[in-house]
Amino acid sequence: MALSQEAGQVLLKQLLDLYVLPEIERRKKEGQLEQNYDLTRAQIIFYGDGRTPVVRLNSEVLARAPVCC
Repeated sequence: MALSQEAGQVLLKQLLDLYVLPEIERRKKEGQLEQNYDLTRAQIIFYGDGRTPVVRLNSEVLARAPVCC
């Protein structure tokens, strides 16, 4: 079942608020990112075994898709 546009926007905002923005702020405090950092892409890797999610930003973002058939 597809999400409605409104539900998709709510989900995106929650993911940004819970994972992406805190990661950006953490990296800024640690001096890993400039204060005027420009986010263009983000990827959150969730694991099913209880590990903490990994947040990738901009050039760190990777996508892999299996080739089949």
